[in-house]
Amino acid sequence: MNTMRRTHTPQRNRRSFLKAGGAAVVAAPFISKISWGQTSPMQRVQHVAVGLGSQGWRDCKEIVSHEAVTLVAAADVDSRQRANLERSGQDVPLYHDWREIFANEDFDSISVSTPDHLHGVIGLSALQLGKHVYGEKPLGGRILECRQLADAARETGLVTQMGNQLASSLQERMSVELLRAGAVGKIKRAHAFSHKNWGDDRPTSEQSDPIPEGLNWNLWCGPARKRPYRERYYHPGHWRRRQDYGTGCLGDMGCHIWNPLYRGLGLTAPISVRAETGVTNPDNWATKEHVRYVFPGNELTEAETIEIFWYSGKIQPPSEVLAKVPEKLRVPQGSIYEGTEGTLLVPHGSRPFLLPMEDFTGYQYPKLEPRDHYHEFIDCIIGRQKEAPISNFLYAGPATESVLLGCVASLFPGEELEWDAEGCRVSNLEAANAHLSIEYREGHKILDKGSASGKS
Repeated sequence: MNTMRRTHTPQRNRRSFLKAGGAAVVAAPFISKISWGQTSPMQRVQHVAVGLGSQGWRDCKEIVSHEAVTLVAAADVDSRQRANLERSGQDVPLYHDWREIFANEDFDSISVSTPDHLHGVIGLSALQLGKHVYGEKPLGGRILECRQLADAARETGLVTQMGNQLASSLQERMSVELLRAGAVGKIKRAHAFSHKNWGDDRPTSEQSDPIPEGLNWNLWCGPARKRPYRERYYHPGHWRRRQDYGTGCLGDMGCHIWNPLYRGLGLTAPISVRAETGVTNPDNWATKEHVRYVFPGNELTEAETIEIFWYSGKIQPPSEVLAKVPEKLRVPQGSIYEGTEGTLLVPHGSRPFLLPMEDFTGYQYPKLEPRDHYHEFIDCIIGRQKEAPISNFLYAGPATESVLLGCVASLFPGEELEWDAEGCRVSNLEAANAHLSIEYREGHKILDKGSASGKS
């Protein structure tokens, strides 16, 4: 396997990325400025996949199932993932290091399906090098990365899509339309919740286990802090619980469950966030979460501001809120909207319900056409679809910023964090701003044309 050059350009500074950022807003659709035909001499979208684990492999398969796509290479720090390629008959190079793809392959688009801490550095490198990006949620592992990714998408005009796949589903889009139509009146409060407990109340020990054959642990840690390897503690799956590598339940499930809420109510940037629960150690996220957001109101809300609540683990919405939902409709994950004329229940992954049901007998639910979350990413690249993908980074960046601000608040339980969206900072607690970004480790920084040029 070729060895990646180890010449890297320092991360672009905060100021340069914030110049065009402004307040977090839901962006209008855009069309790519870069012609796909100019970059793809075979007149097919040449795609590469970074991350071939469970979700990564699903992302890869769905994108490559598009008639205009050819998979040309893949990367995964664990060579055991080659089995997925072999079983599917995809005879393409598999690199350990995602940067080798940029040095050795010609391609048009990339899917980034890694643990959270790698989303930003890979996605930003790809956009700077002129590649269309499908990036798994959360869009970045830290708030500043989300801002940078949205800014880069705006500056380049490249096609982007975040991997909250249910945003394209009939069920979630129906929920959005019901909220926009005022089906339950003006919204007074909203509650989003998940039964998952992607945290750990025990601090991380420094014990070390043998690294499995085929796993490049240094590359797995990437730009984040390098910890001793522990069997099944980080890889696979449990990295979501760790502050260095994941974003807990809120960062993981929030980007899904938050979507109908953020999109349907036309939310922008929060005014403030307060976590009533907090982490119990400096290494891991909380096993239960209760976070209160205050957003600016609008024509869809009852008041000039609106409270949005997040609950996870053993903490669920208050009994007086759950009482509005019939026992047979109660679900482990979803959102509830208290309106002036009724209640809307949005189960995660299922159809919405207008409550009380007897008050909405005969109500005509919206009729919508199917959308394919993966294929519309490709359709936009080839010009078949002119409207931007539903979760393009200009939308996904601000939405994910608001989600991850709740994660930051959980590090300072009981503190009301006042959010300065234009400055991308907490205005009343300087200590919180240290958690909006990470300092990338040397040798694991963002690539640009100088550091990724040439082939070896």
